[in-house]
Amino acid sequence: MDIYDNIKNGNYNYPKSPLESNKANATTCECGVWHSDKNIPNFCSACGKPVKELFEKRLEQVKKIRIEYWKQCNDIDAQFKKDLIEYYEITDHPKADRAFEIAWEYGHSDGCYNVALVMDDLVELMK
Repeated sequence: MDIYDNIKNGNYNYPKSPLESNKANATTCECGVWHSDKNIPNFCSACGKPVKELFEKRLEQVKKIRIEYWKQCNDIDAQFKKDLIEYYEITDHPKADRAFEIAWEYGHSDGCYNVALVMDDLVELMK
């Protein structure tokens, strides 16, 4: 399949971050009261139960969630790079990785489509 079709079909879209909600930056006490992570009290003002411990447990969970999320994003990036290099038939070219790095640097802020467009120009110079 054409690399541009893959991009258009969303094959390289990142998953939605599970930590995007407003409540991702807050800790909930057992009584249901939300406490902002910026000012976590030692104890809940509503029920008096310890909140700091809940906060530390939640931080560990958030860390695991972030690691898994970034692993998924890195896997998507690696697949895009592999597919793009194969599409332009430069898998054996000694500068294929460097060309991708340059294309990524100049194009990724505008999405995969622009990375592919920059790569197209670089491949023309490489041949």
